[in-house]
Amino acid sequence: MEHPLAMDVEAMRRAGYATVDALVARLADPGADPVLRRAGAADMHARLGGPPPEQPTDYGAVLARVLADVLPFAIAHRPGHMLMTDIPNASLAVL
Repeated sequence: MEHPLAMDVEAMRRAGYATVDALVARLADPGADPVLRRAGAADMHARLGGPPPEQPTDYGAVLARVLADVLPFAIAHRPGHMLMTDIPNASLAVL
């Protein structure tokens, strides 16, 4: 039985191209976004919380949500750490 999240080769290729195109578009206009936007746990929970989807979702919709609700934000400083997780600069790793 095929896994419900499995992608065929062409779907995987389209997803990869869409992801790279989205990253290139973000990098092509670095002045389009503020230098730093932070989001705390409550804000991120409001954006991304809730149960997981019951059915697989179109990759384009998932990518759009990540671009809108995750990549623009740096996650707030974690106590005990000397750093802040800077999501915008780790876009490729996130996607």
